[in-house]
Amino acid sequence: MSNEVTITAAVKVANGNLSEDWSKRNLKVDQAAANAAGSVQSIGFAAHEQIVLTDIGTAGYAFFKNTDATNYIEIGLDVGGTFYPFAKLKPGEPGVIRLATKVIYAKANTAAVKLQTRVLED
Repeated sequence: MSNEVTITAAVKVANGNLSEDWSKRNLKVDQAAANAAGSVQSIGFAAHEQIVLTDIGTAGYAFFKNTDATNYIEIGLDVGGTFYPFAKLKPGEPGVIRLATKVIYAKANTAAVKLQTRVLED
């Protein structure tokens, strides 16, 4: 089969002289294995921690949502014990990205945050 996954995205900005309208786009992609992983995980702020992903072999598209009303959360990689964030979700924000690895980490800014995660196997 093909085109099992559909990604839909749109962004519109109107702020002073800045005006952008990226029309809604539908991207259809193949999924080789019909598996997914995810949970709602409490992510602390004292140190970064690994996002738990089980039951998938190769990570594909990932959906994240910061369910906190106050604090942001960063998502990133651990290299030699140092956390390198590549994404930030402000309170209530969702985000979708295709992952290159399923070994990813997160860290909240000033208090623990519940991070909703759902990852499709590629």
